Amino acid sequence: MAKKYYCLLAALTLIYLGATFAISPDPATLALYHISDTQLRLLAFAVALPLIAIWVIAFYGFITVAKYTAKIKNSPDGEGFKFLTYGLISLGISLPVTSVVSTLLNLSVHSHGIAQNVAVIINTHLAIVFPLLDSSYYSLARIGFSSLQKRWMYHHRKPSDSVCCLRLSVFSTSL
Repeated sequence: MAKKYYCLLAALTLIYLGATFAISPDPATLALYHISDTQLRLLAFAVALPLIAIWVIAFYGFITVAKYTAKIKNSPDGEGFKFLTYGLISLGISLPVTSVVSTLLNLSVHSHGIAQNVAVIINTHLAIVFPLLDSSYYSLARIGFSSLQKRWMYHHRKPSDSVCCLRLSVFSTSL
């Protein structure tokens, strides 16, 4: 399982670096900032390096959680961790995918393949879709964990807990 995710990460990283360095710099921009083409490429590499490090850490994190989830899948916590893992996988994969798509769209705009407004719309939709998917999985995980908590509380309750809850409900309705 981990090997396929790391292969995906390697492929996305190579695509990202290839697209980043394929863009020829605008001479007006180089003159404006008083830098050479080589200096701009070094700056692009300096920005890409920490970004790729974040991707590697994210992939390592969700792969580790996925291994743990596979070990406890038949336990009561398994259902909640399954959806938590799906959310982390979605989050981890969305980091490089959105960067790669954004860079490819920038390359396409630069070569006059598509209009700038189309690229902005696509990037905006990606920025909305992935967090929506992540939060949906986290919500399902929360439901799984809260049902586990309710079952635990039901089996470990004391008689005094019911009386206390009854008193609180009567007090709150009388206000």
